[in-house]
Amino acid sequence: MKVQLNDIRAPETWGGKEPINHSPAFDYCRKLLKEGANPDEPLEVYRGEKLAYTVTTIELGATKKIREDKYRGPEEVKYKPFIPFKTPVAVTT
Repeated sequence: MKVQLNDIRAPETWGGKEPINHSPAFDYCRKLLKEGANPDEPLEVYRGEKLAYTVTTIELGATKKIREDKYRGPEEVKYKPFIPFKTPVAVTT
């Protein structure tokens, strides 16, 4: 599957919001899987006419993300979905 990097980052792709992390192609792989894309198909990401990079398979890309902070440079890590913390409810007797 071929896709333009600008199309991946477009707010229309994400319901009006742009992903705020450093791995839009990996986010896009997760979105494609939810929409029923072939998980074994590679994802080719282009900048204009030039191939920027390739994700080996959509399924593999969906399991990855890029982590970076002020102490270390970017690194590829396993994707873990964000689960909000729930405040425990006090039980009274």
